[in-house]
Amino acid sequence: MRTDKADNFLVQYEMHKYRLYVYDDEDRLIAPPMVISTDNDEAATEQAENMLDGAHADLKDEDRLVMRFPKE
Repeated sequence: MRTDKADNFLVQYEMHKYRLYVYDDEDRLIAPPMVISTDNDEAATEQAENMLDGAHADLKDEDRLVMRFPKE
C-alpha cells in the first residue's frame, strides 16, 4: 500500500494483484498463477513480459483479462 500526503489529506492507494497464468503447448495450466502487484495494467503487462520467455500466458485482474500473450 502506498500513501501520499496532499493538502493535509492522507491518501492511500491499494495495489492491484494481477495474476499471470502460464500454459503449455496444449493449453494446460502448468503451475499456480504468479502474482504481480502493481498500480496499473501497463506496469503489470511490462512485468509479465519480463517474466515470460515466449510462453503462452494470460494476465488477469480478478476475472478481467488484461493481456493475452500468444506463444512465440
